[in-house]
Amino acid sequence: MRIFIALPIPDYLKDKCLEIEEKIKNSGVRAKLVEPENIHITLRFLGERNEGFVSRVLNLLNGLKTKRMHARATSIQGFPSNDFIRVIWLGVDSDAIMKIKAGLDELLYKELDVEKETGFIPHITIARIKEKPNKRLKELIGMKVDLEFDINSLLLIKSTLTKEGPRYEVLKAVKFD
Repeated sequence: MRIFIALPIPDYLKDKCLEIEEKIKNSGVRAKLVEPENIHITLRFLGERNEGFVSRVLNLLNGLKTKRMHARATSIQGFPSNDFIRVIWLGVDSDAIMKIKAGLDELLYKELDVEKETGFIPHITIARIKEKPNKRLKELIGMKVDLEFDINSLLLIKSTLTKEGPRYEVLKAVKFD
């Protein structure tokens, strides 16, 4: 089963992401837009795993205790560069997210021998670009977004790949205090 750990975002931030998706559509560049129900912040992609591993992750998450987090959406960015944009994303600024990510990586390493990740950048994926970016698309990069939001839970999600795109199923939601 293909799994990852994510943070959900509030509906008003999803609405902002949909506004950005509309601008991407209007740029004329072919893109695969993220469906509204699939918009989130990925903390850790764990990949294809067997049921035993998934059970162990569920047990670890059952013991996770943390407080509600505050974050801010900051600006529209692109991976890997402005001349070769393949992913458009919304940057997120939050020390709390960075702390929970570090703690989660440490827990996964100690308990399940999962390698730690480096270079984590909190973000919300908006679209995957299918062709060379044009001027209109490039103009979106760096556009400021200033939206504060709270994160109240963490999710373990099963991802099933289909022709239409990924289908997500929440396996576990951990509510924050």
